[in-house]
Amino acid sequence: MYDADEYLNRINEQARESLERVGESLRGLEDVTGDGEAEDGLVKVRLGPGGRVREVSIDPRAMRRSSEELAELVKEALNRAHDDLAARIAESGGPVEELRKLNQALTAEHGSLAGALQNMQQQMRNQLERAVAELERLRPNPEWRRLRR
Repeated sequence: MYDADEYLNRINEQARESLERVGESLRGLEDVTGDGEAEDGLVKVRLGPGGRVREVSIDPRAMRRSSEELAELVKEALNRAHDDLAARIAESGGPVEELRKLNQALTAEHGSLAGALQNMQQQMRNQLERAVAELERLRPNPEWRRLRR
């Protein structure tokens, strides 16, 4: 027989543990940065968590460029910093991996619960069929009831 309380307690414990690990992963990402530069360091960018800009450095030689060229250099450095930040987060495993594991565990438990519920449903159906058959067997003969009046 499947114990629903045991199932819910197990799911709750798995979720709690996974969410603790997700929290630890997120705390570990607080110091992760991404760096990018354009044209041999004329423009440098450092991003922090969430892609927030922490630092921008523009070499004075870059100021000789047109505003359009300078904008392209800044854009290139930002894009490289975003790519670097994403790669560093992926290397750390991060919360995504913990959430994936939690999803797998919950999916497996759901499958177990579904199987147990189907088994219980079949058992109930069998018991109901036996009860109906027994009632049919015990039901008085309709002829007997007519004769009794």
